[in-house]
Amino acid sequence: MKLFAKFVAVLAAPMLLTGCLFLPGKFDATLKLHQGGKYEFTYVGEMQIVAGDDKDMSQPKLEPFDKENARCNDWIESDGTKTPNVYYGNYSEPTEVAVSDAEAATDGDEASPRRVKRDCTKDELAELEQQQIETYERRKEDYEQRTGMMASMFGGAVPGNDEALKKFAAQLMKYDGWEKAEYVGDNKFDVEYRAAGTFDRYFAFPILNDAAMQYPFFQIVPRKSGELEVMSPAVGGSNSFLSLAMIGGMRGGNNKDMPMSEISGSFTLETDGEVLANNGPDGYETNGSSKTIRWDVKGLKESPRALIRLK
Repeated sequence: MKLFAKFVAVLAAPMLLTGCLFLPGKFDATLKLHQGGKYEFTYVGEMQIVAGDDKDMSQPKLEPFDKENARCNDWIESDGTKTPNVYYGNYSEPTEVAVSDAEAATDGDEASPRRVKRDCTKDELAELEQQQIETYERRKEDYEQRTGMMASMFGGAVPGNDEALKKFAAQLMKYDGWEKAEYVGDNKFDVEYRAAGTFDRYFAFPILNDAAMQYPFFQIVPRKSGELEVMSPAVGGSNSFLSLAMIGGMRGGNNKDMPMSEISGSFTLETDGEVLANNGPDGYETNGSSKTIRWDVKGLKESPRALIRLK
């Protein structure tokens, strides 16, 4: 477990920079492993790309300057010294006011420090409008840098950008196995994936084309001794990628900062091979030469794992 955690921490590093994850949502998945190395895999349900903060991922817009949102006042000290304060009402308000307008009007002490509201001058309005433009330019530059990094890491998928996510779904449909990949909004995809063949090497789902970062939901990893290790590192449990990344400090380890659908559904593994190990809650059921292991992935303490030997 310690070695797995260290591996995940290294894998998580680029994702921590972007604050994003590709994860399952609600789904049903099945894997069949047959003697001779034949396999069948099916995944039907949701995929979701999760941003660390939806507000951070919203594309900035330059709104028309509205002088009605401009606020100007003078802070008047007891000796009559005036300090002008100007700000745009959409962005900020004074956080501390020693004496309110109402108090200043009723305390009868004109020498007391007080804040006095007034109309903004033309120069002040021009300054506020320029500040609004500069703020927008900074946000735009930051957005383009972050989304560019995410698009590179996830093959064009950018959370919060509906057009980019629609194109990403259309791109998936060009490849074998993807029978359905539809962007349904809110950073979620409705997908159906099916693959079958003779297993002779590593298998993973999903594989994202042209993505610098790959983090599969399900894996089949062959050992040198011939056994097949079935793993599901994205599917819940205290040893999942999501849990370890959050423990490691992603967004402060607070999943309230990562709006996402609950990972839930089922994973079923069927094989006529030898089950050497598994963490299924009920072990496996036998029907003739076939063994079946089922996981209800909602609330699992460990992500599904099994070790299978085929002849």
